[in-house]
Amino acid sequence: RPSSWMVLGGAGGLPRFQSLAKYVVDSVRGSGRLFLLAATAVACLLMPPPSHAAPPPNDSFATPITLAGTSGTIGGTIVDATAEAGEPGHWDTARASIWYSWTAPSSGQLRLHTRGSAINTAVAVYTGVSVSQLVRVGSDDQSGGRGAADLTVVVRAGTAYRVAVDLGFFSETRGTTSLTWQLTAGAPPAPPHDAFAAARTISGEVGRATDSS
Repeated sequence: RPSSWMVLGGAGGLPRFQSLAKYVVDSVRGSGRLFLLAATAVACLLMPPPSHAAPPPNDSFATPITLAGTSGTIGGTIVDATAEAGEPGHWDTARASIWYSWTAPSSGQLRLHTRGSAINTAVAVYTGVSVSQLVRVGSDDQSGGRGAADLTVVVRAGTAYRVAVDLGFFSETRGTTSLTWQLTAGAPPAPPHDAFAAARTISGEVGRATDSS
């Protein structure tokens, strides 16, 4: 029976044998690559779609968290918070606001600050029953230092207020928030520039000044 060597054509068949061996090896390698690509495609099809965390429960003006009493601190998050159609800018453009409601138990001064938040925050206080028809009582960004807002407004007994916490000026970093409120009852003292002779100076072509009368 002729040997394999003879079948391949003797010494002259060696190059053909080497070519055949290379073809077999390349085919095996190619099959492996195809199998890997096919397995990857199947795995991608079987993978569940990426999940997105739900927005916080007080993301909407219509679903605020109620603050009770004359003082307290509450934590929150604006990681997946959104802005609503018609929502005003709380310091600059509204982007990731969360909402709180608070009814003043007595007249006085309400101080709000966001110290303890992990991010740069702005805070604003409003009256009104619709997100597109709010009356701003006051707003602040960064007066509390280290990106925290610190705001004091005059409130009246029995009046319902809405408080918005949002990203601070030009900030895009989202994270956890902290809001502290403190009511000081009684008539507020006159502002330092209550008199004409003590007028507050503003300068520049554009800007914003927050105050209370």
